[in-house]
Amino acid sequence: MICVRKGTLIIFLILITLLIFNNLNSLLANPYRDKNGKYRAIWVDAYNPGFLSRSEAKKLIDDCRRYNINTVIVEIRKLGDAYYKSNYEPRATNIQDSPDYDPLQYIIDWAHDTSNGKKYIEVHAWFVIYKVMKINNKDAELKMFSTSFNTSIRSNPNHILAKHPEWCTISYDGKKDLDDNVFLDPGIPAVTDYTINVIMDVVRNYNIDGVNFDYIRYPGKDWGYDQMSLKRFQRLYNRTGIPEPGDRLWSQFRRNQVTAFLKKSYITILSEKPQIIVSTDTTSWGSIKGNNFYATSPYMEVFQDWQGWMREHILDINTRMGYKRQSVLSQKVDYGKWTRFALDNQYGRIALIGQGAYLNSIRDSVKQVDTALDMGAKGFIIYSYNGTNNEKRPQEDFFRELKKWICPEWIYPPILEWKNKPAESIIKGMVKSSRFGIIDSAKIVLTSKYSETTFTDGTGFYAFTRVTPGNYSIMAKISNNEVKVIKNIEMRAGEIREINFEF
Repeated sequence: MICVRKGTLIIFLILITLLIFNNLNSLLANPYRDKNGKYRAIWVDAYNPGFLSRSEAKKLIDDCRRYNINTVIVEIRKLGDAYYKSNYEPRATNIQDSPDYDPLQYIIDWAHDTSNGKKYIEVHAWFVIYKVMKINNKDAELKMFSTSFNTSIRSNPNHILAKHPEWCTISYDGKKDLDDNVFLDPGIPAVTDYTINVIMDVVRNYNIDGVNFDYIRYPGKDWGYDQMSLKRFQRLYNRTGIPEPGDRLWSQFRRNQVTAFLKKSYITILSEKPQIIVSTDTTSWGSIKGNNFYATSPYMEVFQDWQGWMREHILDINTRMGYKRQSVLSQKVDYGKWTRFALDNQYGRIALIGQGAYLNSIRDSVKQVDTALDMGAKGFIIYSYNGTNNEKRPQEDFFRELKKWICPEWIYPPILEWKNKPAESIIKGMVKSSRFGIIDSAKIVLTSKYSETTFTDGTGFYAFTRVTPGNYSIMAKISNNEVKVIKNIEMRAGEIREINFEF
């Protein structure tokens, strides 16, 4: 007979209970994932049938289950509007159902219903970030398109640009729209905070599995010339005059604005609901030569440093828009090069290749998906649910072939180890002054065995990601005479520590 002391037994039982609870918690966080899983995802835009009514939404989810698609990415914000109950933006005008119909909630309810053996389908909320309005400009002689722009915002007084017309980005030659599309400017700090509020409204009120950011970029290198962005740039870099579109420092300033938005968004979401997956729709226009990302269109033309985002771990999934025609040899080659580059630059996260079915025959789309999977991709994303081929063949033909050749059986998405068992931590915070308020571009230095430097963005926010467990000190500097240091900061794996500085 083995004798165990009562106190030892109690401690043992407590430890076993905690271990079981922690493992259960991990499972409950996302029970519908597979160690060897893959993403089988589809983008569903808000311009075409898909979820504009209850019957469409039900068909969408039924189709996903029928054809073994485990993830839907639904466009719930297409042009500063809402396909859900928003506290910030007006209800979309093309919803074709009763006023009480909440498209996002209906999709979640149907996709997450596992009764009677139904498969759980992940729902990712697709937000178009900076493109927020489309105007109808028929008069090519209108200078700066001001009349058309003003008419558009007057017709929708609840739109964000009706409330803040000064937030739209402007081109080098004074235009307010690109091909009738109007964009918010990433260099305006209020745009960052407003857009994050829109996103967090959904994160807090809906049981979504992920968020997907589209148009998280400038319209082109000639854009970003609103007065507030220019004044910030001139003040921060002691510059005068209007920089040329190709000015290297001006380009880096604009690149920093997009990255700052993503970083603050990612960490805000992570702090609130750590299991939510953040993905961005990144561009891969043109070619990539010699793996030199810094010479590509995404980096140079629209200031989207997605290689850096992956390296910095401010992104869970890089949903790269690999929209190339398989039938055009040069594009076929570029598809392979870009896919290889994206998969070689995952930095412990996931790169998925968004396949442009609308550009290809069904056979060629299947080839492209198969190519990415053979290279090691953790799945695929198809653009789009309503644009499945260029042959004018029925949507069902595409999905039947996809199921036959790529996904004949059901499989759940992969387990994301950095979500379940994070090895790194994050330090975030704000820098403020009693005299100046929010401090833009304050210098922050994190020191341990190494030193790392960052700067606050236009909202006063800073963050260090990829912080390994250990002891740190942190310094904030807003001038040579205004410096503060906090020492002995012990960081644990998975911790998000907020450290604010007030001067």
